[in-house]
Amino acid sequence: MIYRQGDLLFRVIKNIPTVKPVKGNILVRGEATGHSHRVAGGDIFRDKNGLLYLKVLKEAKINHEEHKTIKLGKGNYAVIRQREYVSGDMVRIVVD
Repeated sequence: MIYRQGDLLFRVIKNIPTVKPVKGNILVRGEATGHSHRVAGGDIFRDKNGLLYLKVLKEAKINHEEHKTIKLGKGNYAVIRQREYVSGDMVRIVVD
């Protein structure tokens, strides 16, 4: 199952790989606005490549000033920054 909020996708995964915990509740800060995607009710992790993961024990809410709050049920999630095709071999991260 996949959920979306702005430039972030949350994909249910079976297991979280080897990761380190991230302090605080901010998943990603917005470069353009300074607004942030924040989690209430889950733990954030980052792997050695900088990819984000979220572990939810009961239910989590993902909040952002410009987007509707989404709820995620119990489980493990890969947090994916959306990218857009520019041209040729170029891609860039979607700015929220």
